[in-house]
Amino acid sequence: MERDEDHVPKTKSDLGIPAYHEGLDYKEILGDTPIYTLYMLIRQQVLAFPAYLLFNVSGQNYPKWTNHFDSNSILLLYTFSK
Repeated sequence: MERDEDHVPKTKSDLGIPAYHEGLDYKEILGDTPIYTLYMLIRQQVLAFPAYLLFNVSGQNYPKWTNHFDSNSILLLYTFSK
């Protein structure tokens, strides 16, 4: 599981965010609405997925400038060495 390539988001404690905060929780209120779902889908496809492919943003800790398109990248060397 430590070498798994799936995205595992950081927890609130990892980010230093308190577990409970007062005020409106917009994600809880808007989470199931179609417009919010569409927004999250577009955000993931336009920003997050390209950032993952180009810069390995949310992947494992590899050396700086690791991406999926560089033929000398450690990602490809690790994949084809098996």
